Amino acid sequence: MEQPFYIRPIEEKDISGLATLHSACFTKDWGQKELRNLLDHGVIGFVATDDNATICGFVLARIVLDEAEIISIGVLPEKRKHGLAENMMRHLLAHEACVDVRALFIEVEAFNDAGKRLYEKLGFQRTGSRKGYYEIAGQRIDAITMTLTL
Repeated sequence: MEQPFYIRPIEEKDISGLATLHSACFTKDWGQKELRNLLDHGVIGFVATDDNATICGFVLARIVLDEAEIISIGVLPEKRKHGLAENMMRHLLAHEACVDVRALFIEVEAFNDAGKRLYEKLGFQRTGSRKGYYEIAGQRIDAITMTLTL
């Protein structure tokens, strides 16, 4: 039986767990200070938790007028491939903060095929690339830019 997940807005009590999750998902992780700063300056976010209230996934977005950008999205490696990232994205898009959003942007690592498939499934279109946008293990990695027109 599939374990249920619960998606809710990020709260102050989540910052420590969110920082831990971010470091499990990315080589260049954000600590509690960086995450708190983002949330204090208008970034909205949601976490997905399991029955034990463990944070299993998150999505962070910045909304400016009628545009939004996904700043970061991640799911614990052992919780991937269960539709959690898709559900968090759909939850974000349905949230009242996005009611006037007409375009949603994201950058994804060029080699992240699972991410690109997810965003394409949600209706994102490839709109460009950013040469050497990411630095991972001392190497510069290109990003694919994608846009969802709402």
